[in-house]
Amino acid sequence: MRTFKRLPFYLSLLIVFLLIPPSLSFGQQADDPDPILHRANAQRTGVYDVPALREFNGIQWQRSIGRVAHASPLYANGVLYISNIESEFYAIASATGETLWRYDAIRNGFSAAAVADGVVYIGSEDRKLLALDATTGEEIWSFRTGAMIYTAPLIVENTVYFGSGDGVFYAVEKDSGTEIWRYETGKRPLWPALSDGTTIYWVAEEGLYAADAVSGAITWQITGNSWWAPPAFHEGVIYVGNADSHAYAINADDGTLLWDFAGRGDDWSGPAIDNGTIFIGNKANIFYALDAETGEQVWSFETEDWTVADPIVTDGVIYFGVGNHDNIDGPRHLHALDTATGEELWSFQAEGRLLTAPAISEDGTLYIATVTGMLYALH
Repeated sequence: MRTFKRLPFYLSLLIVFLLIPPSLSFGQQADDPDPILHRANAQRTGVYDVPALREFNGIQWQRSIGRVAHASPLYANGVLYISNIESEFYAIASATGETLWRYDAIRNGFSAAAVADGVVYIGSEDRKLLALDATTGEEIWSFRTGAMIYTAPLIVENTVYFGSGDGVFYAVEKDSGTEIWRYETGKRPLWPALSDGTTIYWVAEEGLYAADAVSGAITWQITGNSWWAPPAFHEGVIYVGNADSHAYAINADDGTLLWDFAGRGDDWSGPAIDNGTIFIGNKANIFYALDAETGEQVWSFETEDWTVADPIVTDGVIYFGVGNHDNIDGPRHLHALDTATGEELWSFQAEGRLLTAPAISEDGTLYIATVTGMLYALH
């Protein structure tokens, strides 16, 4: 048992079970283009390799899809997949906004989707992980948990990983939904899991966990006093914000602290990571660029509301929306900033709060949804 004395929230436990690293290496690495995952890849870096919109040319189309909570749209092969809190899951043509099919769930959808091999995977409030035919929306299989599923599925090789509100993290077979392993933390996993190909990382309230992808054996865990925000992984380091108002860089091999950055807000976005820079926002209406190696601030940008929606980055431009979790509604902005300088290139005022990450297509078209249920295609 060790304690990070440098951490202001004093982690109560850092339990490191230094297991022998598994020798298995997955054929499909985290950066491979398939499967298609929330925030670009299995590491959740939010980095895309498509053209950026350095100038805003207008709205390509917009349409109502029903109120949205925290389910980001997912772009895959000309289709947008998105759920709402009116028990509906949509497949929408990205070029026109036309509904291709709709799946009517029993209860609401909170998680973003994942797509692999013609199948779309989505969690819902009715305690199910669903596998649907990506073309027709027909159900292929479902896996029932003990509570609602908040997290976007993670797919590595032939396994789907996700957490449930009953405090259990699951690994199930991608093709059948058969359970492979589970790990009970007793704490709700609220954010999508990460992978480096052999290890799975996830947060559940105050806990941060690392587990062998094949067996589910815990290699290390950190338990503190404050809730973790969505994490991201890059080059052996986990970057993550915490409700103690700090953002952290943590060694992914053993859970030891590399650096921490003191912000002003107690809620954070997930980080985007590109060219040695961490891009992350927080509840204090500030969006930061930090040096990935040292944690030193490179620049900051102040907005009109919380910057806790996850950002994405491509071709030297970082995109993020703003919006609070206090149900104070009204128009909010999507911002496009130069990654090197923090200079605002353009902004777009949407009709409501923006709490989700944008999706982006091959030609750089952006897709963003408001909590009021308006889905925009911007070009």
